[in-house]
Amino acid sequence: SNAYVSVVKNGSIVKAEIKETIPAPVISGTTPFAETTKAKIEAREGCDVYYTTNGDTPTAESTAYEGEITLNATTTIKAIAIKGELSSQVGSKTFTKSES
Repeated sequence: SNAYVSVVKNGSIVKAEIKETIPAPVISGTTPFAETTKAKIEAREGCDVYYTTNGDTPTAESTAYEGEITLNATTTIKAIAIKGELSSQVGSKTFTKSES
């Protein structure tokens, strides 16, 4: 369901496609944390979410997000949302394990 806008150019109406954009996933969870923490990734409904924990930029080949991620060390989670041909910007959050 792509949206179109009519633009008048040189007196004639040109139909210009508006590309749908997907917002970056939002990563939430407690940081800093003591022993373990759970990270949650939320994205627009209907999108598939993929993430990495090794610092790499996520792609459709990365791990699919299927539920909360348990972390037990300082970790940066990066995630993207994909819907069809479209992919979002990368969302990123670092979870820091506090030194006891």
